Amino acid sequence: MAQIQSGASADVMTVDPSFKAARVTIRPPEVTGAYRIALRTGTIAAATAAGIMGAFRYTGTGVAVITSVRVGLNVLSGYTQGSIIFSAWITRSYTATETTNYTAATLTGNNAKLRTSHATTSAVCGAATTAGCSGGTGTDDSLAIGSATFNLPATIVGQPVQDLWTSSIQTYPLVLGQNEGFRIRNDTAFAATGTANVVMMIEWFEATAY
Repeated sequence: MAQIQSGASADVMTVDPSFKAARVTIRPPEVTGAYRIALRTGTIAAATAAGIMGAFRYTGTGVAVITSVRVGLNVLSGYTQGSIIFSAWITRSYTATETTNYTAATLTGNNAKLRTSHATTSAVCGAATTAGCSGGTGTDDSLAIGSATFNLPATIVGQPVQDLWTSSIQTYPLVLGQNEGFRIRNDTAFAATGTANVVMMIEWFEATAY
């Protein structure tokens, strides 16, 4: 069995004699912190126009690597039948977070950390109150990076969570630098009757470089 030795240490890498494959242990990437958060809007009124339901902005000096963005719908009162589209849009030059119809998540201390020893996140994020939020400074790309369509039912029922963005070891993640982020939008208006909460789940890690 052949062995390959590191030039920086006495460590060796073993190669499988049958399939000529390196034997490795898969581990998470080197990070300053890993995080996950669930956001929920207030009660979104009927006939709410297309707008921003949730926002995520990275303010650190390294990078934020987004591995999952998911959205769901908690119906509080029945709608006139129809459907609605939610999408995730990358936001560039994102120098100020939303200020109107917006509730910021408290991302201090250990909040959202997946490990206590990790650094407090350098992200800021939040969700809309009862209508689309606004007041942020940033420019969305002209094309969304992910969309999901939901039925607006006439009865009170939850709509299963769907992926807007997800990455795996085979796909390149969404990598955000300082003052970059994304917004989750309802691209179509809510129906003329009915109310709901929009539920959003975001998973990411932060690193000095990627």
